[in-house]
Formats: sequence, structure tokens, C-alpha cells
Amino acid sequence: MKDMPAVVAAINDIFFLAKVHDAIKGAGAVMKMARTADEALASARDGAALVLLDLNDRGFDPMALARSLRADDKLRAVPVVAFLSHVQAGLMQEALQAGLTEVLPRSVFSSSLPAILGRYMS
Repeated sequence: MKDMPAVVAAINDIFFLAKVHDAIKGAGAVMKMARTADEALASARDGAALVLLDLNDRGFDPMALARSLRADDKLRAVPVVAFLSHVQAGLMQEALQAGLTEVLPRSVFSSSLPAILGRYMS
């Protein structure tokens, strides 16, 4: 289990998180759940192949986390795939400008999750 890739999930929606967990497990990786920005940063620093980020999370400031991930020399190269409501074009642009790898509408993220995991963990 130690040599399995880790995916940090900065997602507090427990129902959606269950779906994400199943997809990560199916991809042969382990999920590191992060309920706060500090937990996400610590988990990513501990070794992560990928960070998944809910830009609509109200439990922490997702954009502050995004900027922190990109400002950290050790984490700058870790892919960060974020999702948001499909009507938030402004937030999508802000997230891309902050350096996130991909920003997708939640429905696209959900339906594409196995492919996303395959793309960044291969």
C-alpha cells in the first residue's frame, strides 16, 4: 500500500467524496481526505500524485489553497484538477490563472473522473 499513488481530495461533500473515493480506489490509488486547506497542504507535501479540489467548498477558501499549492516549490509540479458549478466562468478563469492544471464543471469532472485519474497517475 505504501507504493500506491496518493490522491489528495480537498472535498467536503461526503456523498460526492464517496464517489471520488471509489474511483480513486478503482484506479489503484489511495485517497487522502483533506477537510481543510492546511490538511490538503500537509497531505500533498507528504506525497501526492494528484490533488482534487472543490472550488465551491465552504469549509475552507479553495482559491487560497490553490494559490498556496502553486506557491510551494515542492508542490508546484503536482497536478491540481478542480471542479465547480458550470455557471462560474469567472471563477474558472481565476483558477486557471492561479495555475491549476484543469478546471471543469462538476458534471464533466464527475463523468470524466476515471479518465482524469488515468491521465495524471500513469
